[in-house]
Amino acid sequence: MSDLTPAQQLKEKIHLWKTVVDVLAENKAMEMELRKEIMAEAFPDAKLGTNTFDLGAGFKLKGTLKESVKIDAAALTSIKEEFPEGMLDMVIKYDPKLINKGYKTLPDKLRKKLDGALIIKPASPALEVVAPKAKK
Repeated sequence: MSDLTPAQQLKEKIHLWKTVVDVLAENKAMEMELRKEIMAEAFPDAKLGTNTFDLGAGFKLKGTLKESVKIDAAALTSIKEEFPEGMLDMVIKYDPKLINKGYKTLPDKLRKKLDGALIIKPASPALEVVAPKAKK
């Protein structure tokens, strides 16, 4: 049995959590740096998609190169009229997103109807250790 009070146990758990968060952040940054270095060295002429590097003894390193593509909404609006009607719908997908501020202003009857189309799941909790402000 532990000689610590529940409050002390909680403080120890918070300390452990903070240590793990710090180590994770450091390792995550290091992993990304190493991944980029290895990708550049193993695949100097990498092409989009999967690239393969022979490690010997039947082992291979697979490096996948991807692009992140986002749409500039303002630029799209300015050129939209140049496309035949419906053509952009073949290449651009419009995902509905809830605007929480507007949702909260809906009358109860409409909000309840819309609730039937919403999938609501609990998100991961967020924690932050806030240091005390320096005394002046």
